[in-house]
Amino acid sequence: MGSLSSIFLNSESIKLIENLVYLGLLIGMKKEDAQKISHSYIAIMANNFKIKTLEPSYFCEVVLQVCKNSENKYKILQIGDYEKQILADKPDFVKDNNFMNNMYKDIQSDLDAGNKRDTILMYQFSDMHWNLEYTEGTSADCGEIVCCKSGQIPK
Repeated sequence: MGSLSSIFLNSESIKLIENLVYLGLLIGMKKEDAQKISHSYIAIMANNFKIKTLEPSYFCEVVLQVCKNSENKYKILQIGDYEKQILADKPDFVKDNNFMNNMYKDIQSDLDAGNKRDTILMYQFSDMHWNLEYTEGTSADCGEIVCCKSGQIPK
């Protein structure tokens, strides 16, 4: 893992970061909630950071951008180049970045023509985080970092 990770992300420094995050969370949370979140997330995040970001060749090649590796282990991609790479072998109707809009138009045309379409029930989970004070029926748009708590006023 290299000396950087052992210096910056040893058990003492991770505990220090946990405590700092805990203190920061106390600004807007109850003690027990802040403790649960800081204890649950910081060690995992620090370990992931240690495994990749502070791994010596990655840190030197990508973060500092001072080392050249003959193996070309890492390559920094520009978003446009990455999009072209992903779309290179895709059909033309997908490449114009209008695929979803066109698909919805096709579905609507089908429905307008009286055709029935099979439907599926699907669940999608995104932006997963703990909200230990979540209250059903509250506003998701309150102007704060975490909404959906009782007593919050909609924006």
